[in-house]
Amino acid sequence: MRLHRVIAIMLFLTIAAITARAAAPSSAPSGPPPLPGGGALLISEAALSSYEVLDAGRRYATFGTITAQEERTFLRAATSAIPPQWWDVQLRWNGKAPIHKGDTVLLSLRMRTASARTQTGEATCNVCVQRTITPWDSAVNANLHPGRQWQRIDLPFQAESDYPVGTFQVALNLGFGVQSVDIVDVLLLNYGQKLKVADLPHLRLSYPGREADAPWRKDAQKRIAELRMADLKVQVTDAAGKVVPGATVQARMTRQAFPFGTAVAASRLDPQENSSDARRYREMIPTLFNRAVFEKEMNWGEWESARGRIADHKAQLWRCIEWMEANGVDVRGHTMIWPGWSAGGTQMLPEDLRPLVEAKDAVKLRERIRGRITEIGTEFQGHIVDWDVVNEPSANRVLQDVLGPQSIAEWFSWARRADPKAKLYVNDFSILSGGAVDEQRLDGFAQILKDLQASGAPVDGIGEQGHFGSALAGPQHMLDVLDRFAAYGWPIQITEFDQSTDDEQLQADYLRDFYTAAFSHSAINGITMSGFWEGQQAIPNAAMFRKDWSAKPIGQAFIDLVRKRWWTDEHGLTGEQGVFTTRGFLGDYEITVTMADGKKQTVKTKLSKTSVPIVVKMP
Repeated sequence: MRLHRVIAIMLFLTIAAITARAAAPSSAPSGPPPLPGGGALLISEAALSSYEVLDAGRRYATFGTITAQEERTFLRAATSAIPPQWWDVQLRWNGKAPIHKGDTVLLSLRMRTASARTQTGEATCNVCVQRTITPWDSAVNANLHPGRQWQRIDLPFQAESDYPVGTFQVALNLGFGVQSVDIVDVLLLNYGQKLKVADLPHLRLSYPGREADAPWRKDAQKRIAELRMADLKVQVTDAAGKVVPGATVQARMTRQAFPFGTAVAASRLDPQENSSDARRYREMIPTLFNRAVFEKEMNWGEWESARGRIADHKAQLWRCIEWMEANGVDVRGHTMIWPGWSAGGTQMLPEDLRPLVEAKDAVKLRERIRGRITEIGTEFQGHIVDWDVVNEPSANRVLQDVLGPQSIAEWFSWARRADPKAKLYVNDFSILSGGAVDEQRLDGFAQILKDLQASGAPVDGIGEQGHFGSALAGPQHMLDVLDRFAAYGWPIQITEFDQSTDDEQLQADYLRDFYTAAFSHSAINGITMSGFWEGQQAIPNAAMFRKDWSAKPIGQAFIDLVRKRWWTDEHGLTGEQGVFTTRGFLGDYEITVTMADGKKQTVKTKLSKTSVPIVVKMP
C-alpha cells in the first residue's frame, strides 16, 4: 500500500514536471499560458524515445534526438522525399489510459520548422488524436505550419465517444514535402469532467507589433505622409485672370500613383466570358486595383502547353490586356524564367528541356532560354510595366546548375533587348515569409543580388512574394529586413501577398499592418496580392471575398486602407487669394470648381512630389 502511494506521488510529480516544461516561455513576446494541473497523462512520458514510425515512413524520412548547445533535447523528423500519401511519414504515440465520453482532453506539443522547401519557409504537418481501428475517426485534427521559432500547439477537445486503451493514438503526419521539423513536449492530458474545453489554452496565432499602441505605428504614419502625399494647391481665376475667392473646390482622386495589384486569371478576365461571376470579377478589379498580373498564363510551362493552340492563347491574353489598359489597370509580367521543373504540381519548364539538362548541353539550353525570353518579351513589348525575369532563383537552380550562376545576368540582358521599356525584376520567396528569420535564405538571396549587381545586369527591382502562413513577421522586423535589401539601391515590390489562416480577424489585422509597414517604406514601389476572390484563389481561405462575393474581414481591411484612408476626396473654399490648399495622396485627380452663380468647371491633373499649383480659369 505504501509502495502504491510512492508510485502515485512520483507519477503526479512527473506529470507536473512535464506540464511545467510544456509551459516554458516561447520565443514570442507573449508566451502561452501555463497548462492547468490535474491532467492525467495518456501517452508515455518519454515521448521523444517511445514513439513509433509508420513502416513506410523510414523510406522517406529520418528521425532522431538532438541536444543543441544551450537547448533541451528535441526530436527531429527530416523528410527527404515526398511519399505517395502524406500520412506515410507518421510519428505516433499510443494511448496508455482510456478516454471516456465527455472527458475534456488536451493535446499539446511544441514544434518549430528546421527547414522547408516552401514559399513561406514553413513546414506543413498534420496532428490528430485518432482511432487505430475502424472507422479511424479523429477526436481532434489540425493542420499546422510551425515557424522557425519554437511554438506551443494546444488543441483541447471534448471526447464524443469512448476510446478504450489500445484503440487510439496521437499521430503527427509529416509527408507533405521535403522538410525538417523539431518536436518536444508531446503531451496528451485527460482532465476528465473537472474542466471544460473553454478552460484550457488553445492555439492562438499572433505577431509582434499587433497592438494598437505598438511603437512602429506612429513612425510608419509619419513616413507615409512624407513619402506618399503632397500639397495640392488650386488657384481659381476668372476669364480675365483675376483671382476668385469663395469658390468651392472639390479635389477627387481617380487613381492612386502607388500600385496596388492582384493576380488575375485570364479565363475570368476575358471579356468574352459572360458568366455572372466573370462579370463581377471584371467589375471588382478596377474598383479595387490599378495593377494586375496573370496567375500562370505567361509562365513558360503554360505557354508551351498551349503550343498547339497558341494563337487562341495569345488572343485571349491580348483581349485581357486591352481590357485592363482600357480600365486603367497596368499589367505585370510573370514570369520569363522559373528555373525549376514544377511548383505546386504545375509544370514550370517545358519537358523538352529535360534531356538538355541531363546531358548538360549548355549550348542548346542557352539558345532555348534566349528564344523563350525573346519570344515572350517581344510579343507583349510596350504593354508590360514590370517583368519578373527570373522567379525563385535561390531555391530553383535547374538551369543555373548547367549554365552557371552568371547565366541569370545574361537572361536580364536578353529581356532588356526584348522589351526595353519594361522594368526588370528578380523575384524570390521566403524573405519576409516564415517570420523573416531564415538567415540561410536571406543570405542566399543577398548573394544573388550581389552577383547581379557586380555583373552590371540591367536589373530594375527586387520582387518579394510575401506568402504567409502561421509564422508572421512583426512589422518592425519586416521593416528591418526591407532596409537590408533596400541597401542594394533597387526598389522592392511585394509581388504575391497572401495570408492563409482560419482566424479571419488575425488575417484582417495582418493585412492592415503588413500593407501599412510596406506602404511606409521608401524602397517599396508596389504591392500585389495573389488573388482576391475565393472562387479563383490558389489558397481559398486567403481570399478577401467569399465565393458569394461577400467581403471577409480582410477584404474590409483592404478597402478601409486603400480606398478610404489612403484615398483623397477633399473640398473647401478658395481664400482671399483665390487659392484652395489640401494635403493629398499622390495620383490622378479631378478638380471641380463651382462658382457662387452655379458655374462649374472640371479639370484633370496629377499630384506628384514636383507638382506646381493648378490654375483653373473659369469662363
